[in-house]
Amino acid sequence: MWVSEGWRPLPLMELTGGNLDGSRIEALTLFPAAIKDAFTGWQVGSGTIDDKAVQVLQAGQAASP
Repeated sequence: MWVSEGWRPLPLMELTGGNLDGSRIEALTLFPAAIKDAFTGWQVGSGTIDDKAVQVLQAGQAASP
């Protein structure tokens, strides 16, 4: 997989290993309909940040593709 960003000095960067995994997770967050099936062991909690209510989601290891 390749990624190109206009602000980088090098226009193309090969994604391997952890960078490829990170890009996969970023893509899942851009299209969240598939995120539920992409991970296992979901946990939900709630809390506050700067006096605002928030929900906290945590998932375990990524499911096999």
